[in-house]
Amino acid sequence: MSKEVANISPIQSISKTLDSEAFAPKIAASLDGTGISPERFKRAALAALSRPEAAYLVEKCNRQSIYTALMNAAAAGLELHPALGQAYLVPRGGEATLQIGYRGLIALAARSGLAVEVDVIFAGDKYSVVKGTSPEVRVEPEFDAKKKGEWVAVYCITHYASGAKTLTFMTRAEVEALRDRFSDAYKRGGAAAKAWRENPEEMAKKTAIRRAAKLWPVSVPGDDENETVEHQTPPIRDVTPQQSTGGGHLDELAANL
Repeated sequence: MSKEVANISPIQSISKTLDSEAFAPKIAASLDGTGISPERFKRAALAALSRPEAAYLVEKCNRQSIYTALMNAAAAGLELHPALGQAYLVPRGGEATLQIGYRGLIALAARSGLAVEVDVIFAGDKYSVVKGTSPEVRVEPEFDAKKKGEWVAVYCITHYASGAKTLTFMTRAEVEALRDRFSDAYKRGGAAAKAWRENPEEMAKKTAIRRAAKLWPVSVPGDDENETVEHQTPPIRDVTPQQSTGGGHLDELAANL
């Protein structure tokens, strides 16, 4: 092994592979029609992998799994730049896995001809919920901050090209019950708990979108519905469960059912 090869950093090695004749054409083909150039995709991927928080993933995870996860992101037409919050690479059991953020789900929905509305309802708002074949949520918002109060519910309405609509409506109690039951990451504290403390409304929106997305006719390459991502840029760490309960993976990050 030459001194030049021995001194190459993991990021430089990944960058060279992305530019290689064996890999670059596959990325270009996957991105065709998405509006994302291979160069832009590569810059975003390297930005994500160059973060200090990503050091564990880059140094410890199987390198082929990183490339597979990158190809899955390209196939989904999602960028990995942390600022976009569309998708993330997360280590699990020594393998890099692609996890889709709720902004990524909205992007996939739009690409499939769906329109998505998501919002939270506050204690001071007047609202009504209409279910059935043409569901609606009608809200008269309280604009006085002193009367507005804390959030009490969240909803996500999906509009289909046919004119049909689906409604996902969750009370705060339902959202927090899912978080408390399934989120080991929230229970451990750290980034998940901080996100819920500082951005509870955004985390609630994420929860509603993740639940609504289970009904969407959207293919998400490489995404595992039982694995979730933070709304904010999360510290990248190995989230392999310490013990197996025999029931499959629980949601690792807060309430993205």
